[in-house]
Amino acid sequence: MRTVLAVCALLLAAGCMGVPPLDGGDGPEAAEGFPPGVSAQGVENATKLANAHEAALAETGYAYEYELTEFQTPKAPNVVDATNETIRRRARLTATAVNETTFWANEYNTTTLKWHNQSRGARRITGPYGHAYYTDWQVEPDNGNPRIESNWPLDYAHAYNFTVSERVVRDSRMLLVLTADRNRVEQDRTTTFDARLVVDLSGRVHHYEYRRHVASEVENTTETLTYELTEIGVESVQRPEWASKARNAVDAFVGVDESQDGEHVVVKNEEGESLPVGSTVELTYAGKTHAFTLNQTLAADEQVFFSFPENGSDPLLAYEDGWRDYPKLDATYRVQVWGPDGIPVLRAPVVVNASNPHY
Repeated sequence: MRTVLAVCALLLAAGCMGVPPLDGGDGPEAAEGFPPGVSAQGVENATKLANAHEAALAETGYAYEYELTEFQTPKAPNVVDATNETIRRRARLTATAVNETTFWANEYNTTTLKWHNQSRGARRITGPYGHAYYTDWQVEPDNGNPRIESNWPLDYAHAYNFTVSERVVRDSRMLLVLTADRNRVEQDRTTTFDARLVVDLSGRVHHYEYRRHVASEVENTTETLTYELTEIGVESVQRPEWASKARNAVDAFVGVDESQDGEHVVVKNEEGESLPVGSTVELTYAGKTHAFTLNQTLAADEQVFFSFPENGSDPLLAYEDGWRDYPKLDATYRVQVWGPDGIPVLRAPVVVNASNPHY
């Protein structure tokens, strides 16, 4: 059975967050009863409701959308950093597979695509430096129905003064609409709070949103969240095309550092697969990029050394730390590592400062 529920069709009064009223129901009259953890007094046991929500979703595949936005403004300079972040997520899930997209809007603006089933996993992260791929041991497969959101706020719903505002029927399913205007935990410092929850009798949450504004002596914080169950009855999750490219990525954790004597930039395969012959290390400093192609594999716990001749000629690559002395590092060095097929091994270039190693 497939059900698509729109936000505006589910929300009740317009006063809370500027949404239109919930118009009348369809199908049979609204039934009596309450979801697990909910009573006429509101949400009495948020954990019980969260568990019922997950159990109901485990019976079918589903899809959801989620958005969390936080604005933090300092009242005094140099007290706290200003924050302006938004996380948007949409996902399709079955009991055995997940296809998920997360966009994190901040100073870096990264998009993460994730796919996994019970035996395989892949992730692609896109940011200022392009795509980076992770697979298998870097993305844990799931052995059951995944939780809808790692920081699912329904766990804290017991702190809100929810009351049942409406009972309506949508697609032959009875829904309860609960609203809240107070956060008991933060009531002394929360100046504005609104929340809305739409749940069926099985405990399946179809819509959840809140807005909170907290004022303190040093900052103002406004946080909004919206969760929408967009589909019930998802039967399959397709393996995305990019997952095949992720399968070809080198599964290695590569570290970049300054040598103890301060004369070399060191690239080390810390763990995972060997960097195969044909892998490339790009070293950028003083406005110029130098590319080195490995002519031998770099297994786990092995490393290569980059040194910089005193006469200013191009840097040198060595597979062992030789006895010859070289000038001390005196610049900022940016390093990126690529597999033989051009897929980056590092999520982003690593920067080493001569006086302050980054890694």
